[in-house]
Amino acid sequence: MEERERVLIVEDDAALRAGMARVVAAEGFEVVEAESLEEGRLQLAACSPRLIVLDVRLPDGSGVELAALAAQRRPKPTIVAVSGMSSAAEAFELGQAGVSFYLSKPFTLGDLRQAVRSARHWIPPIVPFVKESVGKRELLDVVARVRSTMVDEALARSEGSRRGAAKQLGVSRQAIQQIVRKRPPQEVD
Repeated sequence: MEERERVLIVEDDAALRAGMARVVAAEGFEVVEAESLEEGRLQLAACSPRLIVLDVRLPDGSGVELAALAAQRRPKPTIVAVSGMSSAAEAFELGQAGVSFYLSKPFTLGDLRQAVRSARHWIPPIVPFVKESVGKRELLDVVARVRSTMVDEALARSEGSRRGAAKQLGVSRQAIQQIVRKRPPQEVD
């Protein structure tokens, strides 16, 4: 039996959190809940979520802090932020912290369902990186970095399984082994 992807819901309003959990579970995810920033930190470390639905304003701090922590994880979870009142500065901070989707309160559970579906299939834009590389890096270097990043991410998502990584990338296990064996030592960004 294949393990379901996890979603961490961090929301201090218990009734709203319960409704959100029902919607997310109906999309086939395993749901982990937290009612505070501190509990969110603990659950983030414990459960390795694929997706985080995060209230920006929590009683013990800002969801921006948790978003920034999540952005450092590999694989990096996709984040849907929710807030009833968010300033332009806070919206900028959320973007900088890696938030990909934003829902303004009040929202319907249908809005949440659509955001979760979009987040599940969201692919971060690669075009800005590629455009920025023109004239600064050779084409083969960019291709090698993209390949290496995709292999690393697939290995992380499959907990080191080369077979699992190969399946995610649509290549053979032998191709993954060859890529890993031939690449130079990792460059630190």
